[in-house]
Amino acid sequence: MHDPLIQALIDIHRELPRKGPGDDDLSRQLMAYVRPLLPAPPRMVDMGCGNGHSAFLLIKELRGHVTAVDFAEPFINELKRRLVNEPITPVLGDMLKLGLEPKSVDLIWSEGAAFAVGIDNALKTWSSLLKPQGVLVYSDAVWFTPEPSAEVSAFWQTTDPNIRSVGENINRAERLGYRFLAAHSMTQTVWWASYYDPMKKRLDQLEPTVSSGTLMADVIASARREAELFKRYGHEYGYAFFVLQKR
Repeated sequence: MHDPLIQALIDIHRELPRKGPGDDDLSRQLMAYVRPLLPAPPRMVDMGCGNGHSAFLLIKELRGHVTAVDFAEPFINELKRRLVNEPITPVLGDMLKLGLEPKSVDLIWSEGAAFAVGIDNALKTWSSLLKPQGVLVYSDAVWFTPEPSAEVSAFWQTTDPNIRSVGENINRAERLGYRFLAAHSMTQTVWWASYYDPMKKRLDQLEPTVSSGTLMADVIASARREAELFKRYGHEYGYAFFVLQKR
């Protein structure tokens, strides 16, 4: 990894159970929802898989085979260490340049990762991988209000200036050739339990080992500020899952 900032972000996420907010109960509900739309066994891809948390859940709930993709080698190595004999293939690579055959995938699953390559880019590229009537489930940050507070709006302008409302995400998906099936938002409680609380413990461990004024010190401070902003403004934004089907 050549970008020092990206490397620092990877480092603060090492060994966390999840690399971003998630809700296993909601994921199971969505997997049950899409099960009738898939062949048995399905061929699945987990885009931006992190340490494979969702890939293992996909295998448990839907069986089949999962290709688990991430660009971060430390996360792929975590996944490899967790594997016993599950039908999961770890791939270190680019979510937009996998080399998979067109129209070969039944389900693409991506939690909080698509924004890293641009939602438009992801939806366009992944559509070519899906079989006709194939399913895409992804989560991303969304606005819950049309007029977010200035402080949190400024934060998202630097973090992800393309953040949109649920409705805008649905309109984009339909414009790009998908049929919208469902959308579900995650609760603030889930954000804390799945991500910010474990992250705080990780930052508390790291901070005493980091010199002030370094890039890592800045990344730790930024992560703490992000959690504080969510504590104050979590009613204005959050994560939502989108369930789409290729037309």
